[in-house]
Amino acid sequence: MSPDFNPLEFARLAESLHSAMTPVETAEQVVAFAVTELDADSGGITLALGRGLESLAASDALAEKMAAVQAELDEGPGRDSAHEHTLECPNLAEESRWPRWTAQALAVGVRSMLAADLTDIDGRRIGSLSLYWCRPRNFAASEVAYVEIARRHAAVALANSLNVTN
Repeated sequence: MSPDFNPLEFARLAESLHSAMTPVETAEQVVAFAVTELDADSGGITLALGRGLESLAASDALAEKMAAVQAELDEGPGRDSAHEHTLECPNLAEESRWPRWTAQALAVGVRSMLAADLTDIDGRRIGSLSLYWCRPRNFAASEVAYVEIARRHAAVALANSLNVTN
């Protein structure tokens, strides 16, 4: 991704999210947008359900696997992103916060990741957006800012679609 991203990309994303009919469609659009714009190898959105996480959308089997491992172990970046908004892990081989999750991520080839909290306008946690790369990667400040903006658009759209569905 270019450090000088075009703000019109977010306008297009917002328009697209308003046309999504279900929470799954909304989440799929967010994941596709984030994976493409940040050149990630994989990505997904998990919903926060009580104390657990459940996969809502994934770009592929790798993202599904990482969400399942996180739910099974009750540990990982999607859980902890609620405390920091966006977590950066440029090199999982050096990560110590989630030893069991990290070991399984490394075993399937994940080397770096970003996890962004999805919180609605009332401060209620909806879930998280996770992006994965199969190589260590230092994230530019502009890329983290990009995820911060995308997570806010995604959280509002997802909260709206969940409210309409429920």
